[in-house]
Amino acid sequence: MKNCFNQLLGQLYIKITAFEHEDMIQKMKSDKFEPTISLKLEANTATLRATVNKYNIEEVKILIRLMSKNIVGKIEIDSKSSIWQEIVAMPLVPVTRMINFE
Repeated sequence: MKNCFNQLLGQLYIKITAFEHEDMIQKMKSDKFEPTISLKLEANTATLRATVNKYNIEEVKILIRLMSKNIVGKIEIDSKSSIWQEIVAMPLVPVTRMINFE
C-alpha cells in the first residue's frame, strides 16, 4: 500500500463541481492533505452550495474528484444516484457519506 501512496506525488485534495445542463454552476476545492487509507472531512471544509431552480433539479449533477497532480479517483452524483434522494429531500442539510474512490 505504501508503494501506491508514493506514486501519488504529493498531497491530495478533493475537488467538487456542480453542473446544471452540463454548465458549471459552482465549484470548491478542499485543503490539501497527506495520502491516507481513510479520511473524514469536516462539513465546513467540504461543502458545496449551489442554487438551482426546482424545475431543473433533475438536470443537476455533482462531480467529486480526488486529486493529486492528476485525478486519482472520481464519482458522479446525479438524479439516478442513491445519495441524490437524500440531498434533494433535505436541502441545506449536510449529507455525510463514505465514498470509495476506485
